[in-house]
Order: sequence, then C-alpha cells, then structure tokens
Amino acid sequence: MSHLPTPRVKGQRLEPLFFTVLAIVGFAVVVYVFFPWHRSSADVPLPKTVSVPAKNLPPVEVPADFARNTMAIPGQQATAPIDAETVVGDELSIPGDVKRVGYYTGGGALDGKVGELLIAGHVNYSGQGTGVLGRIGFLHVGDAIITRGQGGPQAWRITGLTSYLKAEGLPSTIFRATGARGLALVTCGGTLDRQAHSYLSNIVVTAAPVKVILRG
Repeated sequence: MSHLPTPRVKGQRLEPLFFTVLAIVGFAVVVYVFFPWHRSSADVPLPKTVSVPAKNLPPVEVPADFARNTMAIPGQQATAPIDAETVVGDELSIPGDVKRVGYYTGGGALDGKVGELLIAGHVNYSGQGTGVLGRIGFLHVGDAIITRGQGGPQAWRITGLTSYLKAEGLPSTIFRATGARGLALVTCGGTLDRQAHSYLSNIVVTAAPVKVILRG
C-alpha cells in the first residue's frame, strides 16, 4: 500500500475542502428527505398468503450424516441447531441466539408421527444480524425443509405461507400435539414498532411430511 503525504495544515487554503464537505452534506440531506428507503429498512416484508393441498408432494433427499437436533432449509442454505422451548406466560420462548431455533415441547414431538411440530426463531436481532428464519417469508410452496431430533431425519414440503398480527394471536392448530402430522415455522415480520422494539406481525410457514431419500 502506498503512503499518503502528511497533510499540510498551516497556511493551507481551506475553501475547497469546506465547499466539498458542504456539497456532500447537502446531497445526504436530499437523499434522506426524498428517498425514504431508510425509514422502512428495518421492516420485514410479509409473504402473500398461499395454501395448497398436501397431496402428491415429492420426496426430499437428505444427507445420510444429517446432524441430530438440527433443522435445515436447503433452498436458503440455512441450518440451525434445535433447542427445546416452552410457553412462558402467553408467549413462546425462543433461543436468544438468532442462529438457533426452538421447538415447542407442548406440541408435536421433534421425533413424533402426529401433531404439529412448531419451530420458532428470531427474524433478526440487534448486534447479531439476520436470523436463520429471517428469510422464510421468501420461501415458496414445494420448498424442502429437513428436521431431525434424536431419531432419523424427517423431510417436509411447504404447503402454505401467511402472516398474523401479533395482537390477534396465532391459530391454535399450530400448537396441537395430536392429529395429522405437520410442521410450522414461525418468526416475526411486518412493520417494526421502533418504540417497542418489536415487529407487529408473525410470519407462519406450514409444511407437510414427505418421504426421505437418504444419500451419501
């Protein structure tokens, strides 16, 4: 790297520098006022609600060495350890680390065959960046998800995307421990309430179980 000469201070003309700084500041003000992208940069887009029948869904190839207690979204190259979580008060507790997710122990079991496996995580967090579930609102029907507890891996295909205002709560169907087997991924989204430091909505992605094809 070349060395810059030591700047001269004494006796140097400052007018060009002053007007250059003034021009930069003026440009920044114009951009701030007339291009309001900065005002919603922390908001998280909500997915368009879509739902399809859980029929004729293709199998998912899963690596034979897929790790235990892990979730993966292959299409987003996202992988995360899964922690056991419960409901505290009226809220589902989730790991503080945005690179981890939690499953609700009161619903369908991680290695179960019935009930809804509910997995939740942070969309993002100050100082940590985007969470492993931070982009689930951009998934599509048919995309694959893989989960594994202490047993063998389970595979899923997405059948629905939607969102709910937090003030209205989440549907009870995603908390059930019985009935048809299903998967629900949940994270925050929508408009950020900057005073409360919380998003106003929840993004919910639902999926149905499909056949696993082990590879490798």
